[in-house]
Amino acid sequence: MIETPGDSLKYLFCPTSVALIGASGSREKWGHRILFNLITGGFKGRIYPVNPRESEVLGLPSFPRVTEIPENPDLAVITIPPSGMKQAIHDCILKNVKCTVVITSGFSEIGPVGKRLEDEFSRLAKDAGMALVGPNCVGVLNPHHNLFCHMMPVFPRKGSVALVGQSGSLLDMLASRISGRGMGVSRFVSVGNEAVLQVADYLEYLADDNDTSVILAYVEGFRDGRKFHEIARKATRKKPIILLKTGSTEVGARAGQSHTGALAGADSVVDAALRQAGIIRVENLDDMVDAGLVFINQPLPRSNRVGIISAGGGWGVMAADACTHAGLEVVSLDDATLSRLNNILPDTWSHNNPVDTIAGVKGTVVELLETLLDSPKIDGVIVLGAIAGAASMWKTLGGATNKDDITSKYTQGAMDFLGTSFLDIVRLKDQYRKPILMSMFMPVYLGTIMDNARKLAFDTGVACYLSPAQAINAYAALSKYGSFFRHNR
Repeated sequence: MIETPGDSLKYLFCPTSVALIGASGSREKWGHRILFNLITGGFKGRIYPVNPRESEVLGLPSFPRVTEIPENPDLAVITIPPSGMKQAIHDCILKNVKCTVVITSGFSEIGPVGKRLEDEFSRLAKDAGMALVGPNCVGVLNPHHNLFCHMMPVFPRKGSVALVGQSGSLLDMLASRISGRGMGVSRFVSVGNEAVLQVADYLEYLADDNDTSVILAYVEGFRDGRKFHEIARKATRKKPIILLKTGSTEVGARAGQSHTGALAGADSVVDAALRQAGIIRVENLDDMVDAGLVFINQPLPRSNRVGIISAGGGWGVMAADACTHAGLEVVSLDDATLSRLNNILPDTWSHNNPVDTIAGVKGTVVELLETLLDSPKIDGVIVLGAIAGAASMWKTLGGATNKDDITSKYTQGAMDFLGTSFLDIVRLKDQYRKPILMSMFMPVYLGTIMDNARKLAFDTGVACYLSPAQAINAYAALSKYGSFFRHNR
């Protein structure tokens, strides 16, 4: 008898040896591709291809059965056809393999015949206490361990965002978007049909994982709703969980059941249970990434009271509406703060929150931010655009002779200013222990801003946002979790 499935998850993410059952010399086979990714990803442990018809695969000696490997592998990845699955799991149990990842599909997701096959081999794993991921999944990643055991050539940089979900391709997209924002991944597991391990088991493990600061989960339905709720309530007391739950319509629920065999449940009941557990539910992938990244390196606000700084009146009005709809309180400024701002801003400034600077600051941007952060009524700030950046950017245009030259210098000046401002924000949010989110929009080419935002995030570990809506939705997620955490720690 080996360890319980939950305890065995450490062997899933940090194995010292991996057996690939179904490794093949053919590039058309998934076993070959997964082995290729494992090798090229730089895995430092021992790798054992298993295939009775191959003596060598990708330069490594192959074994006819896992039972003939000279050691007991921590992890076995299985890509053979469904008919051989029961024997493969039996061999893994004999070899005391701690954890298996079953990539193969054709089980409960296709109907009763596949369900019977799945029940047969999963019962063996459960009785032996072996952790089993899948079947019908794309694999597992741990960039911190150079473990890229995956069907596709996906190699995200190491970071602190964990990804768990019932759709491998959707998780691939999440990993790509997180990488595209200059951030990284801690753990990635495609759960497939959840024949043994369920989403809740991974949440329980990741709640205590030192490399993970936030968990992003994609769920179409729940195998055991009560178990999920109980574990999630404990996990969210340790770190935030952002969840995208689909299947809210009859058509979507039906599609989800045919995908992984999971039952969706009444959406109103699910929504209430998620709120009670402290899980932050989002509606799409974009909101999921925005909300997830804010937890990497921002302090939790002490309340939902927020200050807004804007370089234009219209942006401030829209932001105030959006913040209110998102459950944030755009508070009025106290007299002491108003007095300090009067010494920094032009006479025509808004004299209210949002603080519309009218594109002019007599002091420095740091002074403006510190004034709001010093206010006892404000527990965090959202900055929209380049505050007081116009003057510095105009200075870069001296000597420009044509519109192309002007555009080039203006764009570079804008990026330089945004970069300097963002570094000030990173320093001030740490100094004051209040969150500051910056929306880096400017009237320049979006691709340039995205490149700049990606580099700044990579260098500082703090997420940059490209629109006011992104920043506000992310701040609202931070505020919701802050409120839950304060009342349940």
